[in-house]
Amino acid sequence: MTKKSIAVIGSEVCGLSSVKCCLDEDLEPVCFERTDDIGGLWRYQTTVYSGKKRPDFSTSGQWEVVTECEGKKEVNVFDGVMVCTGHHTNDHLPLESFPGIEKFKGQYFHS
Repeated sequence: MTKKSIAVIGSEVCGLSSVKCCLDEDLEPVCFERTDDIGGLWRYQTTVYSGKKRPDFSTSGQWEVVTECEGKKEVNVFDGVMVCTGHHTNDHLPLESFPGIEKFKGQYFHS
């Protein structure tokens, strides 16, 4: 029996733990990451443009994932997709929740 392939989009905390869970379940994960921050066997500096159900999704359950890496677009078919871009990608600074922040002279940052 062929292993089911899973597209994991994002290789930060959520993505890496998803890859681990896929491996534990005997699935075949392929992790896509836009940046080159973490080393390993991932497809780095790959932009994922879309993930959509294939025309035969009702019978196959498969997805088409469109990516681009080094100027080359590619369409791959996966049995599942895990979107693991997380909330750590973009700064979330709810400064309005901190009365007096405009007077604070120290440094604050997203974490």
